[in-house]
Amino acid sequence: MVSVIVPTYNRPHLIGDSIESILAQSIQDIEIIVIDGSTNDSTRDTIDNISDPRIRYKRIENRSAASSRNVGLSMAQGEFIAFNDDDDIWLPEKLEHQIKLIDAHLDCPICFCAFEKKRGNRTQIIPDKMETGCALLFSKLLFRNFIGLPTLLIRKQLLEKIHFDEQLTCLEDWDFSLSLARENQIAYLDQVMVHVRDTPNSVNKASHAKKAESYKRIYTKFRSEIEKYPHIEAKHQLSIGSNLCLSGQLLEGRRYLTKAARLSPLSPIVWMALIATYLGERGYRELFKFFEKITSREP
Repeated sequence: MVSVIVPTYNRPHLIGDSIESILAQSIQDIEIIVIDGSTNDSTRDTIDNISDPRIRYKRIENRSAASSRNVGLSMAQGEFIAFNDDDDIWLPEKLEHQIKLIDAHLDCPICFCAFEKKRGNRTQIIPDKMETGCALLFSKLLFRNFIGLPTLLIRKQLLEKIHFDEQLTCLEDWDFSLSLARENQIAYLDQVMVHVRDTPNSVNKASHAKKAESYKRIYTKFRSEIEKYPHIEAKHQLSIGSNLCLSGQLLEGRRYLTKAARLSPLSPIVWMALIATYLGERGYRELFKFFEKITSREP
């Protein structure tokens, strides 16, 4: 059986489609655990109207997405664990293809697949330029997160010691994937099996100040591995520094960006971010908006 954990908060107009896409899987031996973070709308009615005995619902009081998922993990009864967000859609054969791939690679207790993400008029397939197979991905994940949480399928026994970090207010999905990849090979299915909707108030939205603190915590947790690769350490310093500057903390942000420049002296992005700190908070924000517009990426 596959246990699918779905945290939700105040989005009854979206969660129905998410749950229906799970129920439509070609693998029918599933349970859906919906963790409601104290919604004050018609979410419960939406779920009740679906009326399927495989759905389990639990309401918790004012908990984070990380905490909600940990509650779901404690309730899960399946051999495999999967996650979906309340605004994302699975394709019908997602679980079937992933279970076959894990069964074909017994040394890979984890599998993820490609996902499609729409942002405005732009559509991205993430990750790109990867082939189906099984590999150690930890060092690549240290540089950037390319594993969408709704794409993961994990053998439950692996999660006896790995949980979501409830001290992170965002980026907990990246931290979770890093913890999984630290000592395990991961199988990749090079097929788009998830459609991610970039909707307002998604669980991955956060202020720049919160992002900066979360980047700092991830850097601290994986520092010994990050420092082995100067380009990866520079990327982390850039992410921390940029988000600090965007939250108005220019002096502290400049210190991180200066370190990034020392680690990656030929990077125009790093130097542009560092020079922009001398333009003041407004100047930094305007330059960031311009950079974001031409790249469609966040630090």
